[in-house]
Amino acid sequence: MYQNLLDRFRLKSRLESLPGLLKSNMGLSMDKLKSGLESRLSISRTHIGLDIGTDSIKFVKIQRKGESNHLLSYGIIPVSHLKGRSAEERFTEISEILRTLLKNRDSMPIFEGIFKNRDSMPVFTAVSGSDVVIKSFSIARLSGTKLKNAVFWASKKYVPFPLEEAYFDFKVIGDTEERENKKKEVMVVAVSKQLIHKMLDLFEKTGLKIPGITVTPFALCNLFKVTETGASIALIDIGAENTSIAIFEDNNLRFAREIVTSGNSITESIASQASLSFEDAEKLKIEHGMSKKGAPKECIEGIMPVVERLINEIQRSISFYKERHPDFTLERIYLSGGTARLEGLSQIIQERLSAEVEVIHAFERLDISSPSIDTEEFHKLAPVFTKAVSLALETNESIDLLPSKAKHEKAITRLLPLFKLFGILLILLCIFLYAELAARVHIKTKSLNHLKSNMQKLNDVTLNPGQIQVNSTQYKMIKETLDKLEKRELIDPFILKEMTNIIPEYIVLEGLSISASEESEKERDGSEVGQLQIEGMVCGKEMDLEVELLQFLVTLDTSPFLQRPVLLEKKKAVLAERNILRFKIQCKLES
Repeated sequence: MYQNLLDRFRLKSRLESLPGLLKSNMGLSMDKLKSGLESRLSISRTHIGLDIGTDSIKFVKIQRKGESNHLLSYGIIPVSHLKGRSAEERFTEISEILRTLLKNRDSMPIFEGIFKNRDSMPVFTAVSGSDVVIKSFSIARLSGTKLKNAVFWASKKYVPFPLEEAYFDFKVIGDTEERENKKKEVMVVAVSKQLIHKMLDLFEKTGLKIPGITVTPFALCNLFKVTETGASIALIDIGAENTSIAIFEDNNLRFAREIVTSGNSITESIASQASLSFEDAEKLKIEHGMSKKGAPKECIEGIMPVVERLINEIQRSISFYKERHPDFTLERIYLSGGTARLEGLSQIIQERLSAEVEVIHAFERLDISSPSIDTEEFHKLAPVFTKAVSLALETNESIDLLPSKAKHEKAITRLLPLFKLFGILLILLCIFLYAELAARVHIKTKSLNHLKSNMQKLNDVTLNPGQIQVNSTQYKMIKETLDKLEKRELIDPFILKEMTNIIPEYIVLEGLSISASEESEKERDGSEVGQLQIEGMVCGKEMDLEVELLQFLVTLDTSPFLQRPVLLEKKKAVLAERNILRFKIQCKLES
């Protein structure tokens, strides 16, 4: 009966407004609470990681159940033919490719089931390139809005384009000390609005649901959050157009940087050295890599300068981090991305940096659920799918570059199951109260019948005049009480339905309570009346809150079931950056 009321709840309300388990003083974040419930109830979640690269588009579908992660399916689509096209043309072509894939997915075995239930299955992706800026710096130890504003203004000197033209987010990655001053270390990410809007437009055209856009280093962080390696490591994701350098300590991202030295840089160098086309140079790179056996001299001479430049950039990044964190000791370097498979690359990086180097195998951290997956093939392609796997392992702790409106919709979607549960609990509570009141009335009715029986016996007894007068007075009092109690009916359940109909959209109901105690207030004519107490809040513009509350009181006063609404309490507050007016109203029920 309360479904209409629940639909009108503002889903941004704080956890404090939820009963029992959901109170914020439990010290649990929404994500940890949700994760814990899913783990205990064995609830599974399925995500798709979508890595839109320069040379290919990678898909990974992973089901998370408790602490385990199951690989359901994966796929790759080459798009190297789009190289050289403008950004607008690339996004148009990719959008068309995705639409075609969704339309014909049942006839393409490699993508069988990957986009099943696409309307309800979230797809996570990341952005990279020249429109993405990632910077780390120290700032005073502030909190809340003050910290956000301070980071915003401090970031202006690091970001090469106006922050007003970018979507901006940051994360506190640790504490530091400078000149005996304790500070917070933050990592800032700024992405041009144009790039985000293109990405959102792409997903809108394909009909895919996108709950979050992040950047490569934070996406890779998901992989280590799940595997919990706990080591001090560097992860070098070498893509076709960009290379991401990330340093992790205790499974947390501490440093991130993107450089343009990448796989295509090696191919272009070979093409220039050997006077070959880009396509032929790419084949030569894949076939021979850095192996000196059988590789043309031009291939080695083309690869080495770029690899040296890449190693210098990695060394420079590690040295920069060590200067700020003298206690840091690098334990291992992981390589990912298509270029990580280049023969001999991991060995030369290991020699030059004097650190253990390993090509990461993202699929090793997953359980293989589908018998149709070609084990040999995906082992070969594992480094290519590192980012897609990391995106599918989304942990809700990443940078989120969605516009504010999309973030609010995401928050609402995540809260809906909790409010549905709250609605069920509220309905059950009302049923319990109704049953309790019915039981009380039944008991009183039995007592009244017993009193009637005794009075009938009293009428048959002959008493002296004095006793008759006393008994007569008692009889009148008892009869009056009987008449009043017999007129008092069980509170009509349609009163609850009436509340559902008269609650306006700007009113958020937080609680109803009905007083039916024996010591309830009496009307002037002596009849007992029930009381209904309403608690809630008014949402809207600050200047309209008082007026809307007054209108609600007038509406209650005109109800045929309620009498004389009285405002017991009102208090202004701010909830989710919006002004609200909390209130408590008491009404008398129609006797």
